[in-house]
Amino acid sequence: YSISAIGAGVVRARLGGMKPTYQRIAYDGLEVANPTCLQTVMALLDQAELRPEAVAMDIGAGTGAVSVAMARVQGLTVHAIERDPLLAERITERVRSAGLSDRVHVHAVHAADVLERLSPVDLVVALGTTEAAGPGRRAPEATFRALAGHLKSPGHLLWGDLFWKGEPPLPLRQIVGLTGDHATLSLIHI
Repeated sequence: YSISAIGAGVVRARLGGMKPTYQRIAYDGLEVANPTCLQTVMALLDQAELRPEAVAMDIGAGTGAVSVAMARVQGLTVHAIERDPLLAERITERVRSAGLSDRVHVHAVHAADVLERLSPVDLVVALGTTEAAGPGRRAPEATFRALAGHLKSPGHLLWGDLFWKGEPPLPLRQIVGLTGDHATLSLIHI
């Protein structure tokens, strides 16, 4: 076995047999794919003082933890938008297990494909997602402007993302090489 083959097998085993991609690896073992935790996210959302009948979009919903928490704790109706179909399937299972299928609606598409149809909303959450407002909008200012157009007035945006100021670290480049996810590699080189 080559080290690459062993590495890919370990990653695939940890992801429950799913083909490893950057998005799937980013969510492996985390509730929120961002340098934060679910409790911090919920504390920030508490400050928005949203009504229980408010509607939210969770763009790049990943594991669905934030979507489920917003519906369960705050009583929101949530559109969980996740472009990875396998992650979206896992979110659907999580929502069903939580008994929240009436309040959390899972969309297995890129956010740009549903933003207009689902707008306007009271809250947009976009944590650890790339191009939350659509292809080509990576800079925070462009993302904020675009997402603001999908909010009611008043509306709230909770956004958190990371970006590389230089070349991504070797281990991340190796993971991308193992997975063959070259679209991800192009996103990393911002």
